[in-house]
Amino acid sequence: MKKVLVLIVCCLCSHLSFAEISQKVAAKATDFKKALYCAKNEEEINQIFKKYESTFDELLSDEERCFQKSVLLLERANFLQTEDNKKEFYYEFLKQRDTNVELIEAQNCTADFYAISADIISRLVNFSSGGELLRLSAKAKEYYLKAKKLDKKNFNASLGYGLWLYFAPSIAGGGFDSSIKEFSKAINNAKTDFDKYIALIYRSQVYFKIARVKNYEEDLKNAKDVLPDESLITHIVEKNKNGKLFFE
Repeated sequence: MKKVLVLIVCCLCSHLSFAEISQKVAAKATDFKKALYCAKNEEEINQIFKKYESTFDELLSDEERCFQKSVLLLERANFLQTEDNKKEFYYEFLKQRDTNVELIEAQNCTADFYAISADIISRLVNFSSGGELLRLSAKAKEYYLKAKKLDKKNFNASLGYGLWLYFAPSIAGGGFDSSIKEFSKAINNAKTDFDKYIALIYRSQVYFKIARVKNYEEDLKNAKDVLPDESLITHIVEKNKNGKLFFE
């Protein structure tokens, strides 16, 4: 449970005004992540980051701005975090966690915001140990379940919670079978091709872990069919050949 990926996906996400425009905000986040996972080189990746950040609108609600900043931080960590700068990212995740929690405690937030806030907290698990690790993990689970309660078909909640279940011990409700079931829910609830793509990749990694080779290969093939221009699967297969998972 020491390592929890973010979700690349991970990771997407108040008041009535947010509900009215959240589709636009979520669509921008999805397009941003899709572009990143189809990028062919570092220069293209850097341009994608700059383009996404340039779309931030000060007229958005506090929840939307926090959501966008959370998406950006998670993907920056996915692509740019190294041993040399990981301490800087740790403090960025702490700051974003505190901002998101403060907002959640101050108002009614959406399922997507709970889910991405759980993703942020899950990243902090990577930097923690002992009692702090357990406390953070429990808070992430709380937020994932809150998101699922608010929206039982929420893609982001199922994707993040599926990853949480993968790393969690059975005594805490985790396990590979539970993780597969939750990723399957994410696949069924996917609203975009990128959503389905990333959920298939996540589920493929659990199948790889438990040596269900046919299911593993089918999920990767289906992911490639869904997003033909992606550039990640070759890297994943190479990583698997060395006995490691995409999110480890």
